[in-house]
Amino acid sequence: MGKINLLKYICREYFLKAILCVAGVFIVGVGVGFMRYADFGIDPYMCFMNGLHLAIFRKLGLSFGTTFAIASSLMILIVLIFDRSKIGLGTVAAIMLTGYVSDLGLFLCKFILIEGMALFVLRVGMIIFGILFISIGSGMYFNTHVGVSPYDGIGLIITKKSEIKICTAGSELQQI
Repeated sequence: MGKINLLKYICREYFLKAILCVAGVFIVGVGVGFMRYADFGIDPYMCFMNGLHLAIFRKLGLSFGTTFAIASSLMILIVLIFDRSKIGLGTVAAIMLTGYVSDLGLFLCKFILIEGMALFVLRVGMIIFGILFISIGSGMYFNTHVGVSPYDGIGLIITKKSEIKICTAGSELQQI
C-alpha cells in the first residue's frame, strides 16, 4: 500500500511540474512576442532565430514558430548525442510552444491602433514587460527540472564537458 501512495505522490508532483513548465514556456513565448512587437531588440538566441526566419524560412512561407521548431529540433540532436538527461517535457514544450506563442502574441499586438508618441511609450512598455515575462517564465520552467530547451541544454553540456563556467553564465544572461 505504501508503494501505491508513493506512486500517486510522484505522479501528482510531476503533473504539477508539467503544468508549471508549460505555463512558464507559454509566458516566455508571450514575452518574446512583446519584444518582437516593441522592435527594440531581443535576446541573442531569439535574434538568431528571427534572422534565420527572415533570411530563409519566411521566403518559404513558414512562420517564426515553425522556424523556431525546426531549428530547435535540429539542435536537439547535439543534446541527444552528449547528454540525454537534459531532455524532457520542458524540451518538448520549449520547441513546440515558444515560437508559436510568440507569433500569436505578435499577431494580437498588431491590432493596437495607436501612433506617434503613444506608440513609442507602448513599445517601451512592451520591451519592459517582455523582459519581465521572459525572466518569470524561464524561472518557472527551469525550476521544474523536467528538461530544458535545446539551446540551454547545449550551453549546460559545454559547461559540464569543458569546465568552462562562462558558457552557463552566458546562457543564463541571454535568457534575461
